Amino acid sequence: MNCPRCAEQYGWRQVLQHRPCRFCRSPVELDARGRLRSFASEHAQEVLDRPKGWRYWALFGAATGATLAASTLPSAGLIPLLLLPIIQMFSMERATLRYKEHFGWLHGLVNDFYSTLAFLIFVIGCSTLNVVAPGLSGPLSALFFVIYWFVNDAYCRRHFRQIAGHQRPGMIELAGVVGTFSVVLLPPFALLAAVLWSYYGVPLENAGG
Repeated sequence: MNCPRCAEQYGWRQVLQHRPCRFCRSPVELDARGRLRSFASEHAQEVLDRPKGWRYWALFGAATGATLAASTLPSAGLIPLLLLPIIQMFSMERATLRYKEHFGWLHGLVNDFYSTLAFLIFVIGCSTLNVVAPGLSGPLSALFFVIYWFVNDAYCRRHFRQIAGHQRPGMIELAGVVGTFSVVLLPPFALLAAVLWSYYGVPLENAGG
């Protein structure tokens, strides 16, 4: 959440204790419903309607051109897997910064989770194409990247609109994140707990008996 006056990021003191902005020292303002005013809530339409400048299209062109060139080279999928994603991710992060700089931790987590998941699928697909169909890998990878670029941009805009309206991410999105982290994190912790219990707990029970 950003200050509605200077657009700098609010700290936890401003959000929780309603203290003045630490950058411009302007007091925290509440709307008619008692919600914290932010730059997104006050200037959402201005941000959304702002024309995409030459930097945006330069990043888009550079990333798309790099995708086409790197995917055309027969590299057994190594370049699309190891080198190319760095250029693509940097370009997309810079291109969507106007929205993502207003994200709080929850919207940032959900947005990054699904964007990264989709990007991982895209990278694996491009690497596979480079191995099995090197002749088609370049144009197809560039086409898929263009699609992903604009879908990712639209997804960031969606979260920005939710932030402007003081809305949380959708329940289905949150359920997907929680479910995935549960599947990934719970088994190792359960295994660790079982090992510790078998190592420390059982001997103590036997000793106590």
